[in-house]
Amino acid sequence: MGNTPSTNNDNNPSGSQVTAEKQLPETSKEEPTKPVATGQPIKNAKVKGIPTIITWSQGGNNVFVTGTFNDWKYNVRLSKSSNDFTTVIDLEPGTHKLKFIVDDEWKCSNDFSTATDPDGNLVNYLEVHEDDDCNSIEKESLDSSGFLSNTPPGEYTDEIPGYLLAYAHSLSVTESKLKDSISDDPFEHQECMAEEQPPTLPPHLEKVILNSSIVSKEDTSVLPVPNHVVLNHLYACSIRDGVMAVAGTTRYRKKYVTTVYYKPVII
Repeated sequence: MGNTPSTNNDNNPSGSQVTAEKQLPETSKEEPTKPVATGQPIKNAKVKGIPTIITWSQGGNNVFVTGTFNDWKYNVRLSKSSNDFTTVIDLEPGTHKLKFIVDDEWKCSNDFSTATDPDGNLVNYLEVHEDDDCNSIEKESLDSSGFLSNTPPGEYTDEIPGYLLAYAHSLSVTESKLKDSISDDPFEHQECMAEEQPPTLPPHLEKVILNSSIVSKEDTSVLPVPNHVVLNHLYACSIRDGVMAVAGTTRYRKKYVTTVYYKPVII
């Protein structure tokens, strides 16, 4: 033990593991990745989603937001500015449900679309498109370049030069010919339609009572209370085994009645 470096006896009373502890920084070639809690991007990490600004402008002292983007598991704090609260969240393209917590109270914002979820709760809906990220990047690059803000003073006119008008006319003619050529080719038109995504299902139709398998244990004929927006709608099931089924739900005071009609169909 004569070659062992001296250390503080309070931290290492035995003194037998001092040399091993001092050799750890030399043997470790890579430092483990430290968790980032400040929202800063991690180096060589892929950022998923589109940066989306969430704003609350209806007062309050402490404002949080949560939703389906984090499976309602935790709350995201909004930063207070002069007139409102804002935060930026990376959201994947699609429809997201969210709700605000203002001073420990659940609230919906008037700045977002509002609807009821399958459980009958009032929530906000936000639809994120894939091209939103491109538009935000173009806007930021335009603002950062300072092209609009550094225009030198002088005399200007609102008359468009003739060569620009001729160029715009040639572009419109080219675009019209291109559209005509695409519409004349049915295969190209089908390919364009195949790339388009179908419209999303309205939020109030996500949970239809006919598709629910939950019944009362005491009485199997009792169904759960449906959402009021599905009343007086005609629902049709796909034809199976030569049978077509249609149904409708009506309400009388607090009682809901769902009637299903079955009809044989010859295909």
